[in-house]
Amino acid sequence: MIRCNPENVLAMSGIRKTRQRVDLLGLMIEAVSFSASQLQKDLPDVDLATVYRFIHLLKNHGIVREIAYLDGQQFFEYVCEHHPPHGHFYCENCARLFCLPPLDFNQSNVLIRNAGNHRVEQVSLIMKGVCKACRES
Repeated sequence: MIRCNPENVLAMSGIRKTRQRVDLLGLMIEAVSFSASQLQKDLPDVDLATVYRFIHLLKNHGIVREIAYLDGQQFFEYVCEHHPPHGHFYCENCARLFCLPPLDFNQSNVLIRNAGNHRVEQVSLIMKGVCKACRES
């Protein structure tokens, strides 16, 4: 998929391509969700401040979106047509963030209608609890 190739994404967005940026964006595209510290652990030769600056740059270009701030960590995900907005489940035991299936139009419409006369600009759905793996262990 051309759109999800890190080098093409950077080129189409007018962002200067470096080896570190291509590597970081590649990890973001492959990840279900990520935090800056998770990315830095996967690429230890990249400084954490560099990771944060690059995430901020991508966020300003609409390439990544913030998901949630949970237990002291900001989580993000890559934005593309293959990864539509959806809810998430956060395990309070193992601190993993899981993607939930996207809501269909009718389900989304119910959430938006519940806002009454307010103008909805963003909807975020985060469920918290204990994941199946942690419950079974």
